[in-house]
Amino acid sequence: MNRPPVASEMIDYISARVFAGNYRPGSRIPSVRALMRRFNLSYGSALNGISYLCERGLLEKHPKSGVTVSSDPHAQQPAGGCCIGVITSNGTLDNNPGLVYHALSEIQRNALEQDISLIAASGVFDTLSPVLEHCQAVIVMVELDARCERLPFSAPAVGIFQADDFGGQMSIVDIDPYTTAKQAVDFFRRRRRKRVTVLTDPGEVYRHRARIFEYLWRESGGESGGILVSPFDDLADCAFRREEGYLFTSDHHLQHYAEAWRDACGGSLAQRFCLLGIDGKNLMVPEFEHFPTVAADWHNIGRIAFEEAVARLKNPLRPARRIHLAGKLIEPENQED
Repeated sequence: MNRPPVASEMIDYISARVFAGNYRPGSRIPSVRALMRRFNLSYGSALNGISYLCERGLLEKHPKSGVTVSSDPHAQQPAGGCCIGVITSNGTLDNNPGLVYHALSEIQRNALEQDISLIAASGVFDTLSPVLEHCQAVIVMVELDARCERLPFSAPAVGIFQADDFGGQMSIVDIDPYTTAKQAVDFFRRRRRKRVTVLTDPGEVYRHRARIFEYLWRESGGESGGILVSPFDDLADCAFRREEGYLFTSDHHLQHYAEAWRDACGGSLAQRFCLLGIDGKNLMVPEFEHFPTVAADWHNIGRIAFEEAVARLKNPLRPARRIHLAGKLIEPENQED
């Protein structure tokens, strides 16, 4: 059975979550109707996607109990000599919805084409070494630099959205913070904002985006409201004003504020104030509020991270490097102007 194109996003979503351990062997996946709603599919299209995954050996259909993950979902993985470890989050992709499964699906697709095995690693970071012991390269899909001072493995590494390269051991693939900041400056200028406040979480990769934007914004003659490093739902730290602009260094951060605003005040934060996010997560997660964002191409990030890992696997002496990719400003209609 050929891969049904209309169900491609659903297939990637399920495949990535099986690989990362969200859906464990024998566990039930969401119902067909739930998948229909999430991915805006017809019943037939969703069923075709599930049938494709069953044919690949990833899922199993049961007449009375629905569809479950097969007892050995990795059986069809290549048995080639090369092996790349992939560190997802602590056993779940739900801490980073949308972004990771798009990138991971591209990594899986390229690995299958090149006959390279993948090993999923997650959990407490000081337990990763035994899991990754036989890997020739490692792709890191979590903010490892915020959780440990040194890498818990010796293989060459490629990190997605990291700040620290661990002394030259890790190549880094990230949205370009400089061109992203320039797009953000232009966005707020077009919206005729004189003052912009940046809201960020504590991670260094996000603080770095904040600092670059604030510098370029001041250079352009704008007034800065400062950089606020605050809890997701602490609205008291930011008394939003309609005449000002607000840059969030990740869509996830903006979404948490939007949820807190909706619970406290009702209505849409993005419809009321001039906001901009970074990374494009709100375009990929149906539950997210719609707001302007500088979006990364997450399939491309996954492909480039895999190619860099393969290059360093083949040549362990290849130096680590930073690969910055341009984002694209996406503005939904009917937003606050």
